[in-house]
Amino acid sequence: MATTTDPAAGARTAGTASDGDGPAIELEGVAKTYRAGRSTVTAVRHLDLAVAPGEYFAVVGPSGCGKTTTLRMIGGFEEPTAGTVRLAGRDVTGVPPDRRDVNTVFQSYALFPHMSVADNVAFGLRRRRVPAAEVRRRVGDMLDLVELTGVASRRPGRLSGGQQQRVALARALVNRPGALLLDEPLGALDPLLRQAMRAELKRLQREVGATFVHVTHDQGEALAMADRLAVMAGGRVRQTGAPAEVYERPADRFVAGFVGAANLLTGTVRTSAGGDGYAAVDLDGGQRVRAATAAGPGARIDLTVRPEKIRIAAAGTEGPDGGANLLRGTVRDAVYQGPATHYTVLVAGAGAAEPVELVVHRQNSAAAGPALRVGAEVRLTWPPEHSHVLGPA
Repeated sequence: MATTTDPAAGARTAGTASDGDGPAIELEGVAKTYRAGRSTVTAVRHLDLAVAPGEYFAVVGPSGCGKTTTLRMIGGFEEPTAGTVRLAGRDVTGVPPDRRDVNTVFQSYALFPHMSVADNVAFGLRRRRVPAAEVRRRVGDMLDLVELTGVASRRPGRLSGGQQQRVALARALVNRPGALLLDEPLGALDPLLRQAMRAELKRLQREVGATFVHVTHDQGEALAMADRLAVMAGGRVRQTGAPAEVYERPADRFVAGFVGAANLLTGTVRTSAGGDGYAAVDLDGGQRVRAATAAGPGARIDLTVRPEKIRIAAAGTEGPDGGANLLRGTVRDAVYQGPATHYTVLVAGAGAAEPVELVVHRQNSAAAGPALRVGAEVRLTWPPEHSHVLGPA
């Protein structure tokens, strides 16, 4: 362990203690099943995952997808039914939590109400019999880092939710763990405080340089904070990648619909891709778009386009589209959201075809023009590169 007097430098040393460029955290073939009466419940299914040293990694998914179970297996609070858990290259499968180089911050924070802030932060150091002078120095340095020096003598009950969270973070980081595990750390905070604490967590992670694994059901939180993220559903990872990659190029319908808002469309390829790389696709709603796909004529495909990629205008405002996709429809709903208005548009089908419903987000700027009323006839346009073809479920 580093002997520097800088707590951030100490955490950086611990966080990058793997032998070379190997993962800080690695799960190989990990699975977890439970007995429920006569049944077997599978929480995690053959999971392979690697988190790099110093990375802010988020695991996002709906309730019951297996994300918290995965975090608990990394921390040692649950043992996998199958597979291997490695920390900095060391196999820790079967090793108890107090012998793993990780700390966990839970949603409840689990602070000791009868202890002061300083004593809460010092708790782990004293259990490890760190000399008293070293405890005082490291606690002081950590309280400086989380900007809580002025409340060191208070008890947790006299602190705000954000301050309690920072105490929990300080207590977890003061031991200089190789990785910090965060289980829905912002879930107990009100929306405004949650926004502020996102920036606070990122600041702390950058300053200490440790590996963070953050579990959340809030996809916006994961997109805003993570260097990389994994989207889970049904005990499996559906996609892993940088936030922009997962958002812009979702792997399948689940990822597209869960990570941000998405228009999910189904159609039949009419003509193969031409020289520009785009194929003509007849939507089930009866109108036609272009999308990049290698599928041949007659193939059924799913595609998505994000609501903010679509330009909406009144039907009479014709103009050059420069090869953009063009659909015509009717405004069914308009919801004012402050910076933007969210429109729901019914795109009429041909003959007996059911209409397709698309959501469009338009900024409320001076350039956008007057608001569109419900019932207005509109035209929707977007570049074909934003028609992203999805893989199979």
